[in-house]
Amino acid sequence: RYRECGALEEYLHRMSLKGWHFCGWRYGMVFEEGEPSDVEYDAEVFTKSKETDLRPENEAEEYAEYCRAAGWEFVDANRRFCVFRRLSSDDVPIVTEEERFYEVWKAERRVVFGQTAVVLLMTAGIWYFVWSWQMVDWMFLNFAMFLFLCFPVFSAGYLLQTLFLLIWYFTGKRKLEKGEKVRYSLRIGYRIENLAMFLSLFLVVSWAFLEGYYNVCLS
Repeated sequence: RYRECGALEEYLHRMSLKGWHFCGWRYGMVFEEGEPSDVEYDAEVFTKSKETDLRPENEAEEYAEYCRAAGWEFVDANRRFCVFRRLSSDDVPIVTEEERFYEVWKAERRVVFGQTAVVLLMTAGIWYFVWSWQMVDWMFLNFAMFLFLCFPVFSAGYLLQTLFLLIWYFTGKRKLEKGEKVRYSLRIGYRIENLAMFLSLFLVVSWAFLEGYYNVCLS
């Protein structure tokens, strides 16, 4: 998640201390084995990139040249993440605290609001489909019953993510107004959300399986 860019920096730094140096993204994160060294990284969010970008585009390359002048070597970009390696001790920050916060906020809201809107529309469509038919027409259709049970769970999960994002935004904004730094560490809440959604869906699938909807559960 873009709100965890600080955790990404710390992870890459810990890997470099073990002798594994980040090279970029391929099908996953690629590291090159070498001598352990104290390499510092900066993971910035560049909202002019696209969520579907797997390689740095022209605008990301231009951004990289600007950052090199500030003392940071560009390593690679993926989605809206741009990762840099510190070149010298006399570098300057790539962006201000306010710029970083609002770039992360813009990137996160595009993803979370977009996903939430799609899931809510799909849920509304399924519920419209369910209530526009007579109950006897769909209650014996395994797939219809399965969707009817699953999509409210998805909707609740994405609405919860949206709520946490808004809380993060207003909390971070108050911190900046007070002159405090916003931390971009691993989010426990995000993992709790995922676990809650997984457990809810697991219960739904288990119930459907026990009720005899084997084809739906296994498909």
